[in-house]
Amino acid sequence: MAGHSHSANVKWRKDRQAQVRGQEHQRIRREIELLLRQEGKISEKALILAREHSFPKEKVYKIWEKWKQKKDKADDYFGKLYQAPFEIVLYCEGKDEEKKTETINSLSKELKWKEINKNSLLYYFRKVSFWELESRNKTVKLEEYLLTTLPSEIINKIEQIETSNEQVKIIFMEKEIGEAIENCLFGKDFCFIKSKKKIWQPLVFQELASQEAQEYAQKLKQRLKQNQGKFNFAINIS
Repeated sequence: MAGHSHSANVKWRKDRQAQVRGQEHQRIRREIELLLRQEGKISEKALILAREHSFPKEKVYKIWEKWKQKKDKADDYFGKLYQAPFEIVLYCEGKDEEKKTETINSLSKELKWKEINKNSLLYYFRKVSFWELESRNKTVKLEEYLLTTLPSEIINKIEQIETSNEQVKIIFMEKEIGEAIENCLFGKDFCFIKSKKKIWQPLVFQELASQEAQEYAQKLKQRLKQNQGKFNFAINIS
């Protein structure tokens, strides 16, 4: 039993170390991407940052190429970053149409938003994968099934698991995690992937200490909900 306990502890430490390394890797990746966006080129500063943290140089070039491709595809869409009262920050994106632009301008005036540099986006939000999985078999809990089916290294990299009836919602960062989940569930009749989305998630949630701030946040959420079919919004409040 003692030997088994020791092995389990060693495995836990290794898994934890791998998780910490993965989180640090993602942090450096975000910083490099932010530098590339701000400077509009592969700068010496970005390459030095990569070198200092043993981040492969070729990945810096891949990040740059991927960002350029996304930027080219996004020409028909707009994305705006706003500072609202009470340190609330929100990001809005949608199709670049005159009516929608007018609506956004109207909302920003009504709710006292101040547009800030979009290059600061990654200081406030990060893009994550948001999947919904649904069970075909109601006799077994889907969350338990996933925890026993998926390898521990995959479970450790899933950042959030939320259960609701026969559905499980998961959030993760790395593309490889999604591929691994699909591979593990391929051919299984127990559950299926209902939807896949990319969403913006706050890096830090803003606390609303005063009654005035809470009332403003409630009004803000109501107005965003009324326009949720027109735009995609991300805000740094829960």
